[in-house]
Amino acid sequence: MTQSHWEHSVTEALSKLGKPKWLQPLQQLCEAFEGVSLDGENISSEIELVLWDLVSLNNNSDSLPLERLFQRRLSELECWTHRAFNPSGNPQFWNPLQESFKAFKSGQGSIREYTAANAHPAQDMIRKWAEAHCV
Repeated sequence: MTQSHWEHSVTEALSKLGKPKWLQPLQQLCEAFEGVSLDGENISSEIELVLWDLVSLNNNSDSLPLERLFQRRLSELECWTHRAFNPSGNPQFWNPLQESFKAFKSGQGSIREYTAANAHPAQDMIRKWAEAHCV
């Protein structure tokens, strides 16, 4: 899927949800994961699917807590289990809410990557990020 197709689809979903201001933070989040190998997962596609699921749910309910559902669904994406860190000295872990993978990787030299069982940052922090940025 091309970036323009993704942006068009997401813009349409956000329009239907009445949340056009969510586009910029979601684009920034997707950019933070550029260059990460997610075992076939793609954060852009996952976000797009979450938004269209919310559109479908919203069409069937007038009192849907959209923001809370989005925050929860975003925090449950598999991409958050991807870890990258600099193993030398005082290990520094990549935080995709604060820094792009490319910036982290270029500033660290040698890094190690793995998949963990839990999200990083923690799910509550991801929800708080979404609460602050997707308003």
